[in-house]
Amino acid sequence: SDPHHPLVEPLRRILSRVEPIPWGGPRAWGRARGRLQDAYRQLASTPGFDAAVIAFFVGQLILKLAYGAMLIFVVGLGWRQVLDLRFVGWVAERMVDLSPLEVAQLAASGLAGWFVLMGVIRIGGSRVAAFRMFERAIVTSILLVQVFSFYSEQFAALVELVFNLTILALVRAAIAVEEAREAEAG
Repeated sequence: SDPHHPLVEPLRRILSRVEPIPWGGPRAWGRARGRLQDAYRQLASTPGFDAAVIAFFVGQLILKLAYGAMLIFVVGLGWRQVLDLRFVGWVAERMVDLSPLEVAQLAASGLAGWFVLMGVIRIGGSRVAAFRMFERAIVTSILLVQVFSFYSEQFAALVELVFNLTILALVRAAIAVEEAREAEAG
């Protein structure tokens, strides 16, 4: 603002007399975060943790791919048509006639799947690298796959979005703990 404005000097005098109140931060949030980090450290040190993480992300990927395929190929058909052996031929024919929206949905799911695969491959070497790949898979799912899910099935996509945001927060917290652990060790 204009430094010569008549309100500038009175405002300076008032602000110079104000004593700031020290802010201690979100104490409850800090304690909860510390407990979650401690619980993660304890859980991460158990045998089979890496296998459980792999099983979770691969299982989630399989469910997402199956859900996407169901939305594209099965919605609107009855069980009689789905269980008919001719359904395989119909799916092959349907692949040729996919709309650009359906192709984009399959491509986005494939990209998220690629990141999960890269995470699974890297988990034996570095948990941070693996978790970064899982983080990319979740972000891809949120920013790309969810768009198509909301277009098709709004309520189911909302539940999936809340789940993905929760998993993203947990993965980011795990990354922070693992980076701190690597910094302590190295």
